[in-house]
Amino acid sequence: MKGQVALETLMVLAAVSGVLFLLMDNYADLFDVLMDGLEKKKVEYAASIIRDAGRGCTDSTITVELPYDVAMSCSPAAEIKIGEHGEELEGMRCNNEGKGRRVKVSNCVVEIT
Repeated sequence: MKGQVALETLMVLAAVSGVLFLLMDNYADLFDVLMDGLEKKKVEYAASIIRDAGRGCTDSTITVELPYDVAMSCSPAAEIKIGEHGEELEGMRCNNEGKGRRVKVSNCVVEIT
């Protein structure tokens, strides 16, 4: 009798495990989609903050502290990236490429510091 109970318990556990693995696979795909959308929104937010700091390209220097790291590339134009998503900073140039949270905008020149 104990062997039959143990076998039935193992069968139930195997079935539950199979269902959980199927659910986890579906949730992993959903998680990937959500993270992709989050990265896109982070890039849009960072680009808008940097554009606002450089609006008018005055002689002042503005330093922006972002809540997360962004990567900047300078060729062919100034562009910030997070993961696979990037956005060009129209009308601005950059001096250095790199990754960081602190961005300095001075006379339409963007720098990661």
